[in-house]
Amino acid sequence: GLRDVWTLQALATVGSSQHNVTVGYGSRVPGRQDRRYSFYRTIPNQSFLTLGIMQKLSPGLTFVSDNTLYPGRSYFFYSDQRASVSAALRIDRRRHAFDLGVYSLIYEGPYRWDRGRSVRFFPCVGYNLLIGRD
Repeated sequence: GLRDVWTLQALATVGSSQHNVTVGYGSRVPGRQDRRYSFYRTIPNQSFLTLGIMQKLSPGLTFVSDNTLYPGRSYFFYSDQRASVSAALRIDRRRHAFDLGVYSLIYEGPYRWDRGRSVRFFPCVGYNLLIGRD
């Protein structure tokens, strides 16, 4: 099957460490492939756009969002992923932080009769540990 898939991405962040916006552009590029499976040779590069936001709400609370938009087709059997969107509240402490939020996938299933868009929501919990000096 497909042996390598490379992800190349360029990011730019504007703002401070507590209030910022990050935008990016990236592409997934198929690498070395197994020639026995000719289908994989037809997978095109898949480009995507990213948008991240971090906004300090209070000394102990931060809003964090990380989003990806896939403008083209994914060319996979099961569905075409259109976007992933997340929003979380980060509870800040001196040496660590906890994230509580929701992650969602927005996709279009190519073999669904109604060809409608679907959205799935997943709760998420994260833990961040600061190692080193402040």
